[in-house]
Amino acid sequence: MYKNAAVRHIKFGKGAVTKIVNGSNCRFIKVKFKSKEVQFIFPDAFEKHLRFEDEKLQAAVMKELRGEEITQAPVRQSVSTESSHTLTGNRPKSSKRAAPSRIGVYILNFQGPSTYDDLVWVYNDCDKKTNLEELFEDAETGTTCWSVPTYAGIGDTVLFMLASSSIDTYHMNGAVNEAAELSDWKIYEFGKAEREKYRKYAGKILCVGKITGFSKEDEPDEEFNQRLIYADIGNLQMLENPVPLKDFRDFININRFWSVTSLKQEQWDKLKKLLVLRNPDIRL
Repeated sequence: MYKNAAVRHIKFGKGAVTKIVNGSNCRFIKVKFKSKEVQFIFPDAFEKHLRFEDEKLQAAVMKELRGEEITQAPVRQSVSTESSHTLTGNRPKSSKRAAPSRIGVYILNFQGPSTYDDLVWVYNDCDKKTNLEELFEDAETGTTCWSVPTYAGIGDTVLFMLASSSIDTYHMNGAVNEAAELSDWKIYEFGKAEREKYRKYAGKILCVGKITGFSKEDEPDEEFNQRLIYADIGNLQMLENPVPLKDFRDFININRFWSVTSLKQEQWDKLKKLLVLRNPDIRL
């Protein structure tokens, strides 16, 4: 029904549907744009970021979003290891890693600049955009690329949390203080402005999404024998009301030694209630 149909994305422009893919617990639509092929959550991506140029197809997909019409039920299947596009390909065979009691939900705890050199790098080489700002910008298009554990699968849920330590003496505060000590007032003023943003969001879950594909592996963490892999994450939703750590620390212990905290079913059930209570319009 949708194959070869013309679509338009708010960032990538005009494209054409190449196929509908059955993930582990939801469906995806692959779209070929001029520069690359991208995989999106289906039909969720059509709520904000994609639109069919054919009005009849757009009306049909909106019915699916409202639950008025189900044309194909989700089918559970294993992730293929066939090679694909760099940014939207499937996970390499070598990256498979078992995880006990995995339910496919992870909190990704990311940091901000922690040294003067970090601030200089962000200022000069990253167009003055920290991880936090990149996440907000990517949420406008509904997709991003982030490191996830190698045992993650397509369709798994990720929750982005800005580490509470991002604002402490050894991170953002330390970076700003270093700039002052070096009398680099340009970086100092930039750091102060960034620090205010980090104070607002540090220690909070502020965005959710679902894994749509995999690309290349990160270098292994030798100390903890952990490996990460880059994943394409779609259906990004910034939370209008981020959920602070204090609201769920009594039943979730955030991993202090690695950037990933894998949740058990009971933990996810409780956290999901908090997310929905604060953000009734969220789609999980």
